[in-house]
Amino acid sequence: MSELAHYLEREARRRNLLPDGEDLTPQRAFALIRDMPYRRASSRRPESIVEEWQGTCSGKHYLLAQVLREMGMEVDVMMSPHRFDQENTGHFPEELQEMLADGPVYDVHTFLKVRTGLVWTVVDATWPSSVEPLGMTVNHDSTPALI
Repeated sequence: MSELAHYLEREARRRNLLPDGEDLTPQRAFALIRDMPYRRASSRRPESIVEEWQGTCSGKHYLLAQVLREMGMEVDVMMSPHRFDQENTGHFPEELQEMLADGPVYDVHTFLKVRTGLVWTVVDATWPSSVEPLGMTVNHDSTPALI
């Protein structure tokens, strides 16, 4: 591991999220970054995401991509347009649905593709486990990409 992965590991230990004696594995890095609160940090720089312990899809995935690369994995950062409308946000909290009263909202989603052998797998660490009760799709598992 190099500098950013060590920084993530130190900050996770400081926050009591990574017990002493437990190594920072790709799976553990995924879970730590996924469970960071979904909030805009002051910057999308990976160091800012770790320091502020929060990020949106772009910041979280820039961080995860760099950490996985430092761990020897081949990673591509992907971006895809997304249309939020009343049909696909029925499970969102009311205050978020109200944003759609005047029509759809368009956004760009960031995620990763990680190569394992000959297979590229989508890895998405956007939504923390804490938002699952709101109906958001939480990826509990990064496998098979990070095995």
